[in-house]
Amino acid sequence: MQGKRSDGTDQRAAEKLLRERRRTAGTPHFIGPKAERVSFDDLAAMYLTDYEVNRRRSVGHAARYVKNLRDVFGRDRALDITADRIDAYKQQRLVDGLEPGSVNRELAGLRRTFMLAVRAGKLPHRPHVALLDESGSVREGFLEPAEFEAICAHLPPYLQDAARFAYLTAWRIGAVRALEWRDVDLRGHALLLRAAHAKNKRAKVIPLAGDLLALFERRAAARDPACPYVFRGRAGGRLGDFRKAWRRACGAAGLSSTLVHDLRRSAARNGVRSGVPEQVVMELGGWRTRSVFARYNVTSERDLADALARVSAYITDRARETPTVQPLSREPAQNPHNRAAGERCTMVATSVTPRNPKWRRAESNRGPRDYETLALAN
Repeated sequence: MQGKRSDGTDQRAAEKLLRERRRTAGTPHFIGPKAERVSFDDLAAMYLTDYEVNRRRSVGHAARYVKNLRDVFGRDRALDITADRIDAYKQQRLVDGLEPGSVNRELAGLRRTFMLAVRAGKLPHRPHVALLDESGSVREGFLEPAEFEAICAHLPPYLQDAARFAYLTAWRIGAVRALEWRDVDLRGHALLLRAAHAKNKRAKVIPLAGDLLALFERRAAARDPACPYVFRGRAGGRLGDFRKAWRRACGAAGLSSTLVHDLRRSAARNGVRSGVPEQVVMELGGWRTRSVFARYNVTSERDLADALARVSAYITDRARETPTVQPLSREPAQNPHNRAAGERCTMVATSVTPRNPKWRRAESNRGPRDYETLALAN
């Protein structure tokens, strides 16, 4: 058995710990043996359980965040994960090539683990987790209709209708993949987005008309009775992740920098440019706030050029009109010494007496001045 050190270091450390516990006893900063035993794995288990209990759709993303965090903090106690170490982790992830938004998702997951531990009483407090600024990394990709058709022509046939549906409706890809035939009413020309698949947790009914109705009629003609999903995968069943196929199609069309999520952003911009009110586009795509919708309704150089052309045409058209503003006539000076030769002041005097020094000037109710009163009296 390992004995104590002869210099008494263990005793001094124990006495220091005892004094600290006595000082913080009964306060929120008290750290007892229970809190000292909490590890990162305990925090991660609480985090993933919270996702499963609340049936969050992004539980797969949460598991990936935990995996990346465990590579750095997996052997640490929760109390050893300090703000300084979190800042160092943040910097390393940026060096690894991650975007600020991706790093923030992992940091938000770490912050959530500590919040759950504090709420459960396992930890007295949590470290400060500062997120990175994402204002300079907001995606601005979108597809013009001709560009979308070029990409769609290089997609496999089983993906073309799913991509076209996302481009028309601004639905998230997860909701497109989860769409089932029980949500489609071809006779009533209506489509239901269930609250479980909507990002804002609100169900909505979308009318089917035009190209959208023709798309569902085409899907119904090729429907597999054994598959409940509207958009099937290559081997049948639910449509899976098709980002690789999308990248290949974009490369073949010469648009390699385009993402699948750009379909949603393009649909929002197309709706506004076609004259649909913003509130209707927000309802269609499931955006609750104007600030979030503004991140999708991006403005291109073409939009700015069209705006400037309209302003120039408006100015040119109004410049041809005859001016309707007439110049104002010059009023005579009130001071007799400042009047031009032959100019007379249009003032009308009443009975001016020491007791009644009232006077009036045409179209004026201003009080008299001494020199004006004297001039009228003379």
